[in-house]
Amino acid sequence: MIWKIYFGFLALLNLGGWATLLIMGADTPYSWADYILTGVNSLQVVGLFGFAFKRPILSLQFWRVVFPVLLLNLAATVVMIAVRFSLARNGQIAAAVALASPIVLLLYLPAVIANYRYAFQRPDIWTPATT
Repeated sequence: MIWKIYFGFLALLNLGGWATLLIMGADTPYSWADYILTGVNSLQVVGLFGFAFKRPILSLQFWRVVFPVLLLNLAATVVMIAVRFSLARNGQIAAAVALASPIVLLLYLPAVIANYRYAFQRPDIWTPATT
């Protein structure tokens, strides 16, 4: 049940991210990164849906191949937040990482864990039910 609630929260957060990008545009510098990170986050939400609701989406091999990308996306999100924060704070990169890391990890690490379980530890989701 908690995974379903978390899915709803992350889906709303992701939709809010897309709405912000479409209405206000991407931040500078590295505006292209906003679109890539938000797109990969959307993919992560799809995997979270499959895990939370025990539904096979696409293929098991797809999620196994995509998982490292989702993990890199988490690291890239921390880096982008830190870079932007440090630019706003005259280069205080250590403070930026110290502030950004716990927030991003708190929000997105459970999704990475769920996607890992979806791809590698839940074969019951991927095997057809026999009745």
